[in-house]
Amino acid sequence: MQKQNKIMQKQLVAINPQEFGLKKTEAQKIEAVFTPMLQKMVELEKDYNAIIKLPINTNSIQKARELRLKYVKVRTGTDEIHKKAKAYYLAGGRFVDAWRNAQKFSAIGKEAELQKIEKHFELIEEAKKEKINAERIAKLQPYVEDVKMYNLKEMSDKGFNNLLNSSKIAFEAQQEAEKKAEQERIAQEKAERAEQERIKKENIRLKAEIQEKEAAREKERIAKEKIQAEIAQKQAEIDRKEKEQKQLKKKKEFAEFLAKNGYTTKNKENFIIKEREGKYLLFKKIAEF
Repeated sequence: MQKQNKIMQKQLVAINPQEFGLKKTEAQKIEAVFTPMLQKMVELEKDYNAIIKLPINTNSIQKARELRLKYVKVRTGTDEIHKKAKAYYLAGGRFVDAWRNAQKFSAIGKEAELQKIEKHFELIEEAKKEKINAERIAKLQPYVEDVKMYNLKEMSDKGFNNLLNSSKIAFEAQQEAEKKAEQERIAQEKAERAEQERIKKENIRLKAEIQEKEAAREKERIAKEKIQAEIAQKQAEIDRKEKEQKQLKKKKEFAEFLAKNGYTTKNKENFIIKEREGKYLLFKKIAEF
């Protein structure tokens, strides 16, 4: 019977202690704490299997309630055991930590003191290297942008001196190149300003020259127009006089024509003068009836 109960217990709860890193003997101590409640679960299993097969009625409902309350009692009892067992093992864990920490703190201080003795000469050598490193950084830093790229404290004196000299030469060469570039830039800007000033003055000169030529041309044009106006005026005067002379001559000839044909101011009623196609026709009254 007892063997059968153990089989049923394993069927209800199957936990492999190896999954939690526990040995069999350690696991058995924990299992023993939960065994009483597990035994009660085995005892209730028979009633459970019987009740779930009953038809549902008042009697089966009552039995289901009573059995459920028994399961509740077993479960809450298991929770209580779990609480106490976990508290026990947590306290044990803290107790183990306390032992470890006490021994650790006791040993750390002594280890440190012993290590100082053990590495006495190494520390002295390291301090020398750090001092040399600081001195080398101070010497190299003015010529190098990033001194961290060099392992100065492990470098030989010859190696460092070569690095310092080459860095200084490179830095001075760069400074000289930058200085030369700046001088060239200033000279170029000066030359450009001078050229701009020359171009400006040349433009002013050319503009003045153009204005002077334009003024001369304008003056010449005005003089020509004045001369042409004077010539035109004189020609007009000549034309007017010639016209007057022609008119006077024509008038004189016309008067001679009239006189030749007997026309006078006293007998002009006896004559009729008509113009036809640029010619003058003289008609004389012959008689009057």
